[in-house]
Amino acid sequence: MGFHYNCDILIVGSGPAGISTWLHLNKNSPELAGDTILIEKAVLPRHKLCAGGVGAWSADVLNRLEIDILHSTFKCNTRL
Repeated sequence: MGFHYNCDILIVGSGPAGISTWLHLNKNSPELAGDTILIEKAVLPRHKLCAGGVGAWSADVLNRLEIDILHSTFKCNTRL
């Protein structure tokens, strides 16, 4: 049994590099971001020891990506 999806871009891993890639793509080429699949082997959301806290360095990175961490609501389209 397998899944078959058509997409222009496949991002493997939703860690910092994977999600940052998608965020940059969404900002600079939303039409491609809409035809992108991001896959992750782990179950999300991950339980984190930091309770989801965002440090100063991470907040700066998100700010440069123009993400308002206090008011962001990302929607995930799961097509399984």
